[in-house]
Amino acid sequence: PNPEAVQISYNISIIGNITGLTVDFDLCFDGLTGLSSILWYNGSTWLVPDNIQWENPAGHVTFSITFPSGRSSRDGSTEIILGDDNPLPVTLSSLQASFINDHAVLQWITQSETQNAGWNVYRAESSNSEQRLKINADLIPGAGTTSEPTEYSFTDQEYVVSEHTYWYWLESFAASGDADEYGPIALTIPYNENNIPQIPDVTLLKTNYPNPFNPATSISFSVMTGEEAELSIYNIKGQKLLNEKFQTGSYNFNWNASEYGTGIYFYKLSSDSYECIKKMLMMK
Repeated sequence: PNPEAVQISYNISIIGNITGLTVDFDLCFDGLTGLSSILWYNGSTWLVPDNIQWENPAGHVTFSITFPSGRSSRDGSTEIILGDDNPLPVTLSSLQASFINDHAVLQWITQSETQNAGWNVYRAESSNSEQRLKINADLIPGAGTTSEPTEYSFTDQEYVVSEHTYWYWLESFAASGDADEYGPIALTIPYNENNIPQIPDVTLLKTNYPNPFNPATSISFSVMTGEEAELSIYNIKGQKLLNEKFQTGSYNFNWNASEYGTGIYFYKLSSDSYECIKKMLMMK
């Protein structure tokens, strides 16, 4: 948020189980004028509360905050700020991740948007944003400019593993070329027999995604029962940049090439029964 627009800030601590909890607030701002916006911080993103009712002559505002389900922490705190402008080009009021029909599904709601051309969705297997990969093939269309609430949903078609946690980020992309980031939000895949990794019957190297990429890409491959395979990555000069061995299983290997330059790279998967080389392009 714009620091110059913030007129008053509250830090609120809650003792007890906050998972899925909805809390109603009535905050006093007596003596301040011109307040028109309110945001709360969920630990990673500034959001707009629900059910906002301003009573400026009386000097207070009522609203409600619903803490997302799936939090492991029992106790929590949040910061709430009141200001005199709308500091975000996209005002996000809700962001949640769920596991539906064997897929991770992201759902989010905006209260207003300004020249929002669309959205990108990123995923990683840790909260480290440097390891994340864009998982939407095309830009998810935004609402442009609107002061009305807009609901979005995105289904992650990538393979997920039971009892494994994935982290997701949203990126709003403005018509001007500016981008804003929201998240991450974590989702742990519940145990389900349908999500137990199947033992592959062939060793196979698939095409990396995205390609071209900058600076990270995901290389998918499988190693059949009883084999050990070696994944290698080379630059255009034939210098080996990476060499790792893998046992039987299916893999999505994330390669971050931020320390290397623009150019063509090759990746090879080799085992006793299989060898394949593919080409990929990094464009900074």
